[in-house]
Amino acid sequence: MPAKLTYKEFIKSFTPFYIDREFDKQVIMEINNEVSAYQGLLKNLITKEGIEEFILKYEDSLKIILSLIDLSGEKFKRIITSLRIKI
Repeated sequence: MPAKLTYKEFIKSFTPFYIDREFDKQVIMEINNEVSAYQGLLKNLITKEGIEEFILKYEDSLKIILSLIDLSGEKFKRIITSLRIKI
């Protein structure tokens, strides 16, 4: 039977389960700020021209659009690949 871990060893080896409420609050606040900023940019994404302008203006435009429509980068790439295969 393996030796029992000390509390310090446990925290070091199982850090994914460690809860830091202050850190969680900070991350949630940063995410909310980003989402708010992105939502303000949506006004121009109504037309094809607006989308083109957005993509040209913002380096992270694809990441922003995919996150706002809740589509992972991996799934997006799979969709593009399947469309290319069909053509």
